[in-house]
Amino acid sequence: MDNAFRLITLLCLSRIVRVFTDIQRIEIDRKYSALAKSACGERIREMLESHPLIQPDLDKLWLTGTVYNKAASVIYRLACWYMWFEDEYGEESTNKTLSKYLSGHSVRTTFCVWVYGIKPEQRFDFEGISIVPINDMPKSRERSEYLDLISKHESPVSYCAIVKEQDIPRIVECDKEANKVHSELVNSSYVEISDLALLVNALSDLSCLPNWRCSSQQDLVPFGPWSTSGRSSVCFDIVGNHSRAFSQGHGVELNQVYKSYKGLSGGKKAWLNTILDRIRKSKRQQSIENKVLDLGIAAEMLLLRDLTENDPISFPFRFRGSWLLGNDFDSRKSIHRTLKNFYGYRCAIAHEGAFKKEKDIKEVQEMLPELYDIVEKIFKRAVLSSYPSKSDEWLELILGNKECGYSSKCSEA
Repeated sequence: MDNAFRLITLLCLSRIVRVFTDIQRIEIDRKYSALAKSACGERIREMLESHPLIQPDLDKLWLTGTVYNKAASVIYRLACWYMWFEDEYGEESTNKTLSKYLSGHSVRTTFCVWVYGIKPEQRFDFEGISIVPINDMPKSRERSEYLDLISKHESPVSYCAIVKEQDIPRIVECDKEANKVHSELVNSSYVEISDLALLVNALSDLSCLPNWRCSSQQDLVPFGPWSTSGRSSVCFDIVGNHSRAFSQGHGVELNQVYKSYKGLSGGKKAWLNTILDRIRKSKRQQSIENKVLDLGIAAEMLLLRDLTENDPISFPFRFRGSWLLGNDFDSRKSIHRTLKNFYGYRCAIAHEGAFKKEKDIKEVQEMLPELYDIVEKIFKRAVLSSYPSKSDEWLELILGNKECGYSSKCSEA
């Protein structure tokens, strides 16, 4: 990049890095859509169609945001962008920006999910995915909305986003190729982000719930206000209000769990994700009854996956859990007693709908941190390939068979 263009680029960036309101987008679109139909707009479209870097690809599909469209509609949007950008930054900058864009085979795209529940003070990186504090995020409509809510001390509010950058092919040959790109790059990026957000719920005292799902591209990449990136809301029946600090220790712990999780099969991931959703619901519930009920379901899924509806539940629930986590007689006995009480409380709520005695509510409130700790520890072992999945594997664990890959003295994941 020559010095003149570098200076122009810096000047452009200082002006263009701003947030368009919906009204501004409508006004810009109205103005330049009309100009694109004028004689001036016609000349711009003809120039673009005959451009040596565009002409060979007029029969292909072009990326606009994260969607592929036919060249005819893209040229129209590109003409609108060209006239708008030229008015803002001049002809020289516009032509150089266009040439740089057309010379590239891909467009760097940032996929982003804003989340409730965690407040990181720094950026954390996890194999291509990052948790980024709100103040370190680029300007966007979502960032502005959340900062406004924070300044007003309102809740719920997002203090960070989980992001992943991905290069997306600028042009594809056909719909089949476009669908493949969307599946393997766009959808998979959001899946990876969502998986990491779910795994946060396995960490001590933390919960994490997605809110807005967005995508964005570099500020100087067409198509500016005519991009189709947009955003979509992730809907949940339980939201909750609290947010808690995400520390360096949490980052180390999440990295360990995520590395194990990534290597699992799709079926096991789906099973674990359902468990994580129950843990998340429990942590973000308001009533003690709902917290215990959802957490109990998560614990049963972890410990009783191989059992049928005709098998006993209470005994293997506390027996397996105590041998999985306990290191000696005293620790196993303590965990066994806790799990027995846990199962009793969960059954009482399932059958009665609520605790009948005030002392039961008080006991459960005092015990709840221990219950979360137990379920979180079990989950961190469940992401390991050595976690028992069949009755005979549980038996080997309990009988102390070292070949099962999991003795009661195994360190935590």
